[in-house]
Amino acid sequence: MNRKNLRSGWAFNATLVLAALAWAGLAWAGNGRGFSGFYRCSDVNVSGETASLTLTLRLFNHSDTTAANATVLLRDWIVPSRNYGSFPNLNIPRGQAVQVSGNFQIPQREYQSWQQGRPPSLIIEYVDASGNKVRRPIEISTGPVRKMLDKRSGPVG
Repeated sequence: MNRKNLRSGWAFNATLVLAALAWAGLAWAGNGRGFSGFYRCSDVNVSGETASLTLTLRLFNHSDTTAANATVLLRDWIVPSRNYGSFPNLNIPRGQAVQVSGNFQIPQREYQSWQQGRPPSLIIEYVDASGNKVRRPIEISTGPVRKMLDKRSGPVG
């Protein structure tokens, strides 16, 4: 087999993989689980067993519906019923992103796990247009969350 055939085969396989991922992403977003985002921690103060910090999120709504009056919960990854706080009253239009920031106190072990690569555990809750309660995990990773200018009040986040 010559190099040209190897390159063509690789390109074809890569195209198939990308197409499959795109299709899976559309299916994933279409069933209401299409929320992802980036996070950044700042103003961290560790004292004893507690870490106080500012958590800034940039959340994307990939679903086919607007998440109106939504709440994003910051949860314990070991005990999912334990919440450390929330970002309430969010409106995330379909196909758009919002940026939010809040102060939280979490166990030091939780913060250390974030530092070691495990992202914060986040859940979004809202009522859809049909009146059904929607509760979905948010896929989140550390990434490009930067200060945004709010035209009314200056820097946000």
